[in-house]
Amino acid sequence: MGIDPKILVALWLYATIRGIGSARAVARLCEREIGFQWLCGGVGINYHTLADVRVAHGDLLDRLLSESVAALCAEGLVSLERLSLDGVRVRASAGAGSFRRRPSLETCRKEAQRLVRRLKQELQEDPAAGERRRQAAQRRAAADRLQRVKAALRAIGSRENEHRRRERGHAKEVKQREAPRVSTTDPAARVIKMPDGGWRPAYNGQLIGDPVANVVVGVDVDTSGSDHGWIRPMLRQTRQRYGRTPSELLVDGAFSRAEDIEWAARPENGAIAVFMAPTQSKHGNRPLQAARPRRRGGGSLAGAHGQRRRSGRL
Repeated sequence: MGIDPKILVALWLYATIRGIGSARAVARLCEREIGFQWLCGGVGINYHTLADVRVAHGDLLDRLLSESVAALCAEGLVSLERLSLDGVRVRASAGAGSFRRRPSLETCRKEAQRLVRRLKQELQEDPAAGERRRQAAQRRAAADRLQRVKAALRAIGSRENEHRRRERGHAKEVKQREAPRVSTTDPAARVIKMPDGGWRPAYNGQLIGDPVANVVVGVDVDTSGSDHGWIRPMLRQTRQRYGRTPSELLVDGAFSRAEDIEWAARPENGAIAVFMAPTQSKHGNRPLQAARPRRRGGGSLAGAHGQRRRSGRL
């Protein structure tokens, strides 16, 4: 007998409210935590089933989560008046050695195509059932690798276009970089800087939520490696989901893009006040720190003002 879909949906809704997004973590909690055990009602849950439901019914879960948060807002348990936005780097399931440049990817594709053809031919010629099953498994693995290599070639095409666009405005900087590389394991992943200072294949996730209730109300993921430019799309997502935007938004210095802050402050966008700690520039200065004006010829205007007062000329 299959598991009732209501149980699986309830588990994912409860896990999301708790800030848990891993199917393995949810499965472990179903074995030892009373809240998850109560939702299971004695039904055994494994992480494969949880992961399959999330992948196959992502749009439905997204809609249900939005409706659940809206219900919490209506009851006053979650507030959309003040939200916080932050980014998190998530390690990708791709090794550093899986990244290839275009010539290597073309070679991998040709080898994979030859392997698929050879295994298909052997499968047709060998009548042994056991051997056929083994070869069928090999053929599926080879076909899967071929599809991943093709996906990597499509991804590297967009990376090369991006490389050429940047070269038009930053030719010197782009020439110092290596040619674009793409992983044959996870073509969408990129090598980005992690919080510990290291560089690893990862994704950049964006979370916006109520900092008091600890409920996430919006999520997005990309591979940009930077939080610049995320204020506008995350506020638009909030408006699309719940029909409104917050009056205050809390962010850290990584979101310091003037265009986004000015956009949020416009009345037609909700007149949102963005609170952000000032960052330091590459020169070591705080951008909001007032610099003492200097008069022509050296020395500060304050010093010249005091000198004129002492000499009686003021």
